[in-house]
Amino acid sequence: NRSQCPVKIKFMNLNKRLGQTIAHESDPTRCSDEILLDASLEGDWKAQIVLVHELTHLIRYQHNLNEDLWLDEGLAKFMEVQFIGIWQSGFEVQLQNLNRFWLSSDDADYNEDKPGYTTSYFLLQYLYSHLGGDKFLRKLATSNKAGWESIEEAAHSSRSEGLNTIDPKFLNRESLWTHFAFALLLNTPKLASYGFFLL
Repeated sequence: NRSQCPVKIKFMNLNKRLGQTIAHESDPTRCSDEILLDASLEGDWKAQIVLVHELTHLIRYQHNLNEDLWLDEGLAKFMEVQFIGIWQSGFEVQLQNLNRFWLSSDDADYNEDKPGYTTSYFLLQYLYSHLGGDKFLRKLATSNKAGWESIEEAAHSSRSEGLNTIDPKFLNRESLWTHFAFALLLNTPKLASYGFFLL
């Protein structure tokens, strides 16, 4: 059972990356995964934030090593913000400056100054708010499916447990994305309180 394998944490020079997760899923004889943190973080409180981000990746990889990048990074960024409990207003500013909303699968879009995290993070915030909170998030993080399939599965499962009351016909990629886009247009992204679900 890989969930009981030790995780090695090492500080080393990562050349502009703050953290990296190495999952040895392809080698069942190696019961250890690694989290690498940039040497510049040693002794810095920010190492905790990067560790939460990388641990989220590792938990996800135990269930699906081939998660879509936008969901993998969005989930890790969402957990990071939950951990520190501080609203990152930079995301909101960045979102307001985007000329379109999209979910990127390009690794280059996920540097701190790039917009890849922004839409992914806000989508996760919206889904968390509407589909069942922590329990929905747990279902999403432990799904063996990827991308929108894992979101749809977690949404339907949450509904069957009474965690949301949204009509099942709206618990699909097209409808969830449309409602999310309307929520962004109707009020502040941080709240994402409005949309067809609450009108």
